[in-house]
Amino acid sequence: MDNNPSPSSGQVTATDGIQGAQDLAAAVSRPPPPAADSTEQQANPEPVKRPKQKKKIVTLAVGDRRDGTVTRVTDRQGAWVNIGTGKEGFLHKSQFLPYLRYNKEKLEAFQPSRHLRRGDRIHVWIHKLNRETNKIDLTLIRPDYKSIKNLKVGEQRHAVVKAVIEVAAFCDIGSDKDGFLPVSRLSQERVQDIHAVVKVGDEFDVWVTEISMPKEKGSKWQIAVSKLSPDIKLISDLRRGARINGTVKGFNDRGVLLDVGVGVDAFMPLDEIDHHHVADPADELEVGQEIEVMTLMVSSRRRRLDVSRRRLLDAPDDEEIGDPFGTNDAPPMNAMELAFMKAQQGQGSRKGRKGRKRKDQVSDSEQLDIITRTLQSGD
Repeated sequence: MDNNPSPSSGQVTATDGIQGAQDLAAAVSRPPPPAADSTEQQANPEPVKRPKQKKKIVTLAVGDRRDGTVTRVTDRQGAWVNIGTGKEGFLHKSQFLPYLRYNKEKLEAFQPSRHLRRGDRIHVWIHKLNRETNKIDLTLIRPDYKSIKNLKVGEQRHAVVKAVIEVAAFCDIGSDKDGFLPVSRLSQERVQDIHAVVKVGDEFDVWVTEISMPKEKGSKWQIAVSKLSPDIKLISDLRRGARINGTVKGFNDRGVLLDVGVGVDAFMPLDEIDHHHVADPADELEVGQEIEVMTLMVSSRRRRLDVSRRRLLDAPDDEEIGDPFGTNDAPPMNAMELAFMKAQQGQGSRKGRKGRKRKDQVSDSEQLDIITRTLQSGD
């Protein structure tokens, strides 16, 4: 029988003590593990959860214009528009058109879905702001809105092009009706292609040129506008016989070219420069000289304008012109010649239907009798 205790008996032998002391010494002599790199910790910090905060709308102000995208439309309330502030703005249907603010029946019947759809890009203005609740109310009505009844001809308005057709453009001018901008009022020069000059979304200033009131039942208000300021004239504004000022631009063998401020050079022929014969226009005028002329011919379609300086100058005296027919030196008529002239005047003044003799018609014999009696009375 073996007297040595087994390993499972729970008794510690000398061999076990030596092994345990060796393990403890090895653990103490082992170098500590390297510390974590502080740079790595800074590069990959642990995410910190923070409570969500509402985005402020301090950058907005009432009256500001914003471009937005429609996100939702309902006929009962209106539309919601993303204006890029992190908070959608609300567009109530009463802010679609000016008259809806004052007409309850039309407001109830108004359907925003017929005017806007989701995804549409629109211009809106800040109508109201509540900075505590971050609520934004929008409007489609411009802050400078003016009723058509309060507009005046010659008034300047800011226009935004809404549609373009071949002959005109329609612009939002901040009134009840869009402004009608004909192609002839876009530029002094001839516009060959309106789409190359103006497109939807363009903005510029215009001037009101005409306001047409409805004359008949069913007719509507109309507003005509021009991109040209009132002090800029067009060839279509001129009429034959008008007196205008021009500046001499140059000469040619047929006449003079003048700038009269209508976008088309006026032409003055040689014989319209002065009353006397002009062989070389440079002898009478010089480049840059300002003169007054009269319009002789105006053609907007052909863009041609003929003028005259001679017709505004004082004509020479009759003595200088002379009397080629000798009427000034004619001797006075005698009694017979005077009577004969009166008879001729009476004959020339006869009127009536052809073939019908008037009561006051004088025959040849009666005319001869008048002349004879006149001569006898003169003796």
